[in-house]
Amino acid sequence: MYTSMIAGPLISGTVYLWKAFWAMSYLVGTFWALIWTFPMPLGVASFPFWAREMYGYSDPNIWFWYIGTFAGLGLAYVFSLLTVLSER
Repeated sequence: MYTSMIAGPLISGTVYLWKAFWAMSYLVGTFWALIWTFPMPLGVASFPFWAREMYGYSDPNIWFWYIGTFAGLGLAYVFSLLTVLSER
């Protein structure tokens, strides 16, 4: 169970990072995509929102992997918390 809670967000996060980086590269150029991905990770973390608002770009695949990443992290946290509380 713990393996799937770690592997799920890791895999979906990797796919999201790949897709978001190339979409950013298409929208604003590779230089800015590199800047917003590595030194300023908030840019890639909020990419679906600002790309839709500023450029009118919205891709269902990117939204799917974005939600999968953060929902998986949230579920992993909740289940870990429930496991710790049930062991008391």
